[in-house]
Amino acid sequence: MRGSVYRGLQTVPVKNIVGSVDRYRDFDSAFLPAQTHTASRWKAINRFFNGNEELPPVKLYQVGDVYFVLDGNHRVSVAREHSVEFIDAEVIEVHSRVPLTPDVNADDLEILGEYKEFLERTQLDKLRPEQNIRFTIAGGYDQLIEHIAVHRYFMGIDEQRDIAKKKP
Repeated sequence: MRGSVYRGLQTVPVKNIVGSVDRYRDFDSAFLPAQTHTASRWKAINRFFNGNEELPPVKLYQVGDVYFVLDGNHRVSVAREHSVEFIDAEVIEVHSRVPLTPDVNADDLEILGEYKEFLERTQLDKLRPEQNIRFTIAGGYDQLIEHIAVHRYFMGIDEQRDIAKKKP
């Protein structure tokens, strides 16, 4: 990720909040508490919610079409439990070379991280913006980099010259 822009107070679809910045171990993929030590905090937020008291907006990072909680994990969790469709949030948009969509899951994030590293190493998204090389298992991009290096090596032998990496 690179660069961020404060987008201010927005109404955000709860279904597009897919993770947490610092508390990802405290909540499961459905955003329910995964740790017993968070139960009392969750119950307190739930009491506020049921009492129709106004809670402060959550703080979110936006990456593509999805959001990650910076502050307000319990509020998001309680909102999901009550099938709330939208939540007020202060949004900071973070730019990423690899866009994320609401259907992303935790397993996808590792592969998307590899894709980002692949693009940084190859600059393929700049050289061929229309490209769409996507792997569904981890390690695919590293194997592709290795294949490219082997191809460059043998191409150099065939052409009897050093095959330089292209710069965008």
